[in-house]
Amino acid sequence: MGPIKYLHHLAGEPNSTVTWILVILNFPLHVFGEFVRPFSLAVRLFGNITGEDTLIAVMVSLGVLALSFVHSPVGIPFQLPFYFLALLLGTIQALVFTLLSTAYILMALPHEEHAHAT
Repeated sequence: MGPIKYLHHLAGEPNSTVTWILVILNFPLHVFGEFVRPFSLAVRLFGNITGEDTLIAVMVSLGVLALSFVHSPVGIPFQLPFYFLALLLGTIQALVFTLLSTAYILMALPHEEHAHAT
């Protein structure tokens, strides 16, 4: 696209006096959006992984606590079903992350204006 066309795209592709006036609003919003997109993907991925790990840690603690009154060296494996849930959710997160990354990359690529039939 080139730097000039990219800046023109970030400005909202103005082509009239009104749209050039709106550049004052469009440009900062588009620049902010360019930085927020990767950050939102990172926060989403971090939150999901941390949540899964926390859930498994709590279930391990509950399993150990369940047999602690008989002084057992092992616990009940309450966390076992959550391993499979973590695998399923990890696969879904990989799919969502890939699709969102692809959509963000496609939105940054040059695109052609299509004439609207009136």
